[in-house]
Amino acid sequence: MIKHLSASSIGMFQRCQKQWMFRYMEGIKSPPNVAMAKGTGVHKSAELNYLNVIEGKDPLSVDEVQQNASEAFTEATEDIEVWEQNKGEALDQTVTAAEKYHNVYGTTVKPIAAEQWHEITHPDWIYKVVGIIDLETELEIPDIKVTGKKKPASEVEKSLAGGIYRKMVPGKEFIFHNVILGKNAIRTETIKADFISGNDDKIDGYITAMQFSIAQSMNTGVFAPAAADSWGCNSRFCGYYNRCEHGGK
Repeated sequence: MIKHLSASSIGMFQRCQKQWMFRYMEGIKSPPNVAMAKGTGVHKSAELNYLNVIEGKDPLSVDEVQQNASEAFTEATEDIEVWEQNKGEALDQTVTAAEKYHNVYGTTVKPIAAEQWHEITHPDWIYKVVGIIDLETELEIPDIKVTGKKKPASEVEKSLAGGIYRKMVPGKEFIFHNVILGKNAIRTETIKADFISGNDDKIDGYITAMQFSIAQSMNTGVFAPAAADSWGCNSRFCGYYNRCEHGGK
């Protein structure tokens, strides 16, 4: 029996209930992949820098940021069995992305909290909702994302995580610090999610509906698969694909 939900677990259930079943009912963690390791490297290097600044120290040097990203990436790839990209190339890309992020954000953002645990409840909810917020400043809640392409505005506007994080830290604007790993260059972009502002009732209602759907699936044991044409229903994007009767099993 689950004790709480998060933005990522609700998003997974919305994307594919079978995937959610494997992860949260059967406790099977998806195997790590290169994309996840790259994100871990950039996230960890940014986290260590911001924690240093919060302690009243200067931002870390570029060399320190690169070293932290390299170590985090290496640790995150220890259990990878299938490499979709050359390991050295992926490591270089991670280190470069961490440096790029640091030069744009790490030396200018004024953090007041980093990697903080939060939880919220609501009278209509069955489960509390928890989450770890990447970064918090006086006015904003930046979410660090490492992607292969620009995040579509519609995806940002409908971001469930943004709505949840705004409820966890009221009165602040949710934004993305987006690190885009292009084929020929790595770049950064700040994206604001204006749609989320003033829509707490919608977020509450959506979470309530999703919680009842999750509870119903757990009670009945019925978990629907993703749509047959879903972008995520393949071995590249779903770590449970070969376990699922609707996938490659």
